[in-house]
Formats: sequence, structure tokens, C-alpha cells
Amino acid sequence: MANNILLKHQTRQGLINNEVYTGSDCTGSNGSENRVLTLTSVLSSSDKVLVFVNNSFLHLNSDYTISYSTTTTITFLNNLWNDQPISIIYLK
Repeated sequence: MANNILLKHQTRQGLINNEVYTGSDCTGSNGSENRVLTLTSVLSSSDKVLVFVNNSFLHLNSDYTISYSTTTTITFLNNLWNDQPISIIYLK
């Protein structure tokens, strides 16, 4: 995850975080479905999460799933290429 960038901004509601990746940070083959991204931060199900690929908003359960445990992983259900930018924005 050498390309990962973490940006933070404090608001009244909490801290807005933006983790930036590319498809090459995910498991699986270039252009395949069900690629998995492990986030740098551990989130909980109460955190508000927005996921973007190529600046397009993705919908939970139709475009991606998210798993909360000792790590936070996002599984992209559609084709994902290595050069596609991924942005994960969440309020903690």
C-alpha cells in the first residue's frame, strides 16, 4: 500500500478521513471482480463511509461490501482495474 494517502479534517460531527488508493492496492487480478482492499484504519459499522472509484460514487451491497473486524476490508463486486483511483471517505 505504498500509494496510500490519508487526509484528515476535523468537523463538529467528527473527523473526516479520506484514504486514497488505486486498484493495484487490492487483491486479485487486474480487471477482475471481487477484488479486496484492506484499509489502513479500522472502522466500525457506526462510521459513515463513502466509496468512490474513478470519482464515481459506489452503492453499498450493489457495488461493494464492507467487512468490519480486526481490519476493515472492502470487496469491489464489479470489475476493477489497477490504474483506477479509489477514495474511501469516512466520518469517525
